[in-house]
Amino acid sequence: MFWLAYRALRGRPGLTLLSIVGVALAVGLAVSVPVFAQAVNRAIMEEQLAQRAWEINRSALSIRHYVLPSSQNPITAQACQEYAFHIGRIYEKNLGLPVTRVQTRVESGGMIVKSAEEGPYGPAGAFLGNASVGFITGVEEHTEVPVGDPLGTPSGEVLNVWVNESWAQELGIQPGERLTIQPVLQGLPITVRVAGTWQPREPRSSFWPAGSESAWRTFLLVRPEDYSAFVEPSLGNMPVGGASWVVSFDETHFVPEMAERYVQGLQRAEVEVLQMLPTAKMDVTPLPIFQAHLERQRPLTILLFGFMVPIIGFLFYFITLVSRIVVEHQRRVVATVVSRGMSREQVLQFNLYQALILFIPGTPLGIFLGLEAARLMGHTVSFLMFEPRGALTVSLRSVNPWLVLATLAVALIARLWPSLREARWSMVEYVAHTVRQTGDSLFSKLHPELLLAIPTYYLYRQLQQRGTIALLGWKSSGDIFRDPALFLVPALFMLVVALFAARLFPLLMRLLDRTIAGFLGVVGCLTLRQLGRRSRDYTSSLLLIMVSLSVGVFMASMALSLDQWLKDRTYYPLGADAVAKIEEKPSEGEGLAFGQEPEPLIEMVNPDSWLIPQADLLSIPGVRGATWVGRYRAIIPVSATATSRGWFVAIDRQTFPTAAAFRPDFSPEPLGELMNRLASQPNGILVSRKMLEKSNHQIGDVIPLKVAVVGVTEREYQARIVGVYDYFPTVYEEESPAVIGNLDHIITTFGGASTYEIWLRADREALESGAVKRGLADVAPAVTGYRDIWEEMAEEREAKERIGVYGTLTLGFLATLTLSGVGLLIQYHRSLNERLSRFAMLRALGLTRGELFAQVQGEYLILLAVGLAAGVGIGIWASRLFIPFFRVSSAEGTLPIPPLLPLLDRPRILVMTAAFGAIQFVAQLGFIFRTMRVELFQVLRMGYQE
Repeated sequence: MFWLAYRALRGRPGLTLLSIVGVALAVGLAVSVPVFAQAVNRAIMEEQLAQRAWEINRSALSIRHYVLPSSQNPITAQACQEYAFHIGRIYEKNLGLPVTRVQTRVESGGMIVKSAEEGPYGPAGAFLGNASVGFITGVEEHTEVPVGDPLGTPSGEVLNVWVNESWAQELGIQPGERLTIQPVLQGLPITVRVAGTWQPREPRSSFWPAGSESAWRTFLLVRPEDYSAFVEPSLGNMPVGGASWVVSFDETHFVPEMAERYVQGLQRAEVEVLQMLPTAKMDVTPLPIFQAHLERQRPLTILLFGFMVPIIGFLFYFITLVSRIVVEHQRRVVATVVSRGMSREQVLQFNLYQALILFIPGTPLGIFLGLEAARLMGHTVSFLMFEPRGALTVSLRSVNPWLVLATLAVALIARLWPSLREARWSMVEYVAHTVRQTGDSLFSKLHPELLLAIPTYYLYRQLQQRGTIALLGWKSSGDIFRDPALFLVPALFMLVVALFAARLFPLLMRLLDRTIAGFLGVVGCLTLRQLGRRSRDYTSSLLLIMVSLSVGVFMASMALSLDQWLKDRTYYPLGADAVAKIEEKPSEGEGLAFGQEPEPLIEMVNPDSWLIPQADLLSIPGVRGATWVGRYRAIIPVSATATSRGWFVAIDRQTFPTAAAFRPDFSPEPLGELMNRLASQPNGILVSRKMLEKSNHQIGDVIPLKVAVVGVTEREYQARIVGVYDYFPTVYEEESPAVIGNLDHIITTFGGASTYEIWLRADREALESGAVKRGLADVAPAVTGYRDIWEEMAEEREAKERIGVYGTLTLGFLATLTLSGVGLLIQYHRSLNERLSRFAMLRALGLTRGELFAQVQGEYLILLAVGLAAGVGIGIWASRLFIPFFRVSSAEGTLPIPPLLPLLDRPRILVMTAAFGAIQFVAQLGFIFRTMRVELFQVLRMGYQE
């Protein structure tokens, strides 16, 4: 049976190749998500490890334990060296990494250094300083001795010590001198001989930790054996004042993908060290970095899989369609062998072997595609948009074998399920089905759509009412980059509408066949007759086109909308491309006495003459517009009986439109009309629609305000309401109310303004190069703060979640589009082969090869045109319905402002539609041309049937 299945696949090389591609795409898409999440986490972890290595000047993987013994729990130097051996074995066993070195440092408690005899330091016993005595294993390889005996020279009757070079020069200590060291707290004095001086050979070597210069400066080095023989007996019940062990690993064996194993190993090793040394502490460890790596990996993987779920669902649906097409392609062969005695089990076995043969090349190819897709995802900036970045390191270790097996299992079920029905058909039943298409009831035809339409409508209503999704106590956050549940609803919507449209296609074709087919020529009549009577053969292909293209249209529009919304959300708190805060101090002699208020000016002040001139601002390279904005604290009546602290935003109505980022939907009236309303009244103000309704005021009413323009004291200001707005840059109504007024009248009324902002509209190149910031420093020396749009956007644009989501959607769409194309090619192959006998009969009846070619091409062009039009229409419909719900929601559930506007990415939609249509058109031509080259009369003579 295996060889029969193999020969059946080998006999259809084109169909077999397309089926392998379908399997590879499904496996690759499932593999790419965890691989990408792992690669992103690896990149972050490597950055953190590199930062940690720089901070501690050691290997980032190094671990340090230390103990501070007490008189109740003393430790000897010999025991410390034995502990080093055991600690190294513990970590090597638990982490699986070779230990290259365990650096042991042992030192005494504080020692007083004195002169041993009368000399240049004074009388015998003269105090020289405080120090400690000890040893460091392996220190000989990393130090040099400028003067004196080499390190490790054995002691005689007197203990040899080596003094740090800088300390020896400071004290004037010379090699050969004898000194006395004595414990600060207790113990006997020890006479030592200065054998030489020492200094690190390479101070920045990983052997010497960061910040160790001061620690080593007063450290007297001795041999481990001499410490045990000379020092310990004089220290009484405290033979060691402190000990530490630094474990270093062979980093060439470090595998970032095994972070979970390292975390478990470090935790087990710490427990074992504590069992051996209960008082040990650990102050250097990579454990927090590994734990953060694991904490990031799981949410990011789940997040990306959440976005991938609808696309994977589409892919499996496509695989099912393709599998059904393949099974139907071999329906005649199966009916023949069943009629000759093959059992149902053998038919299933035959299809099982075929699936397994396809999996053999498809699985490794899919894994390879998944790894390359993960690399490509790291370069994503938006949907179907990429830019060069540092390549992510992907590894086969990141491939989840269970996920691959699950994907293959679904693909296998999709392959075997259609064969269950085919295995029951004999040749008689097959011929009857071929001659007359039988169908089920209308309800059975529509029940998948109805079953999906009900939850889709329910979820959409929830989005309308709540702005989010809630199911069984769970509530979606509404954040597209952290909660993929929102994407599930439009995906269901597009699938349901596409299913209904695919059901309507046969009705439309039958209607055209009965109404206009008789008025057309032979080719047109045959084309509509084929589509009208055999339209069910085309619904699968139509569904593939509609779903794949609608998903692309929706994703492209969503990406454009979200990208623009990111810019709008960044613009809103800024107000313009660049904003500089100005704080000018009063000139000498112009200061006000305590409690004194500035006098109002007599004539209306022009801000251009009082503030930094606009001509100076426009002279800055790249600046195309400039205005002044004052933001002052105010007490605003928000109702008939209540006031609230808020803001008085003073703008220059003449220059404000040239620089401010003001969207048309921010106000029911155009910005120019609002500026005209402010010009109509010097004390005019604009208020929010919410505040106007809440306070029961009307346009034209005068409301008393208290505004603090100079200093902190509020002064009364009678303002007249002249217009309303829904949103205004920098104004957050939920936090504090705000009114918009005239800057010139504020300056005139309050006698000046020393604090204000400059809003600029500037070219991106000038902002990113710093030309605007430098120019501002030249014309506005009192700048105390500067922000621009591109600095604010940079961090969010580079967020790993955003890159991953766009990468997932992009690659998911490309895989969907590719697989739908594969499905269409398989459908073309199957349909044309099954119709060979009909083509032969039409030729025998007198139809030319060109007319036959035109008929078939006309069928496929109508199918392609309907599919493209419906797919684009469904995608646009879904975009306008659902994109406004993709607003990031805060933890408190308040939606951010400004609102998200749905935008249609028409250029990209046009390119996608044209590219997909052109590719399919060329493929159709190729298949039809290849079919028409077959000797059709030989086909008829050999008895081929549909």
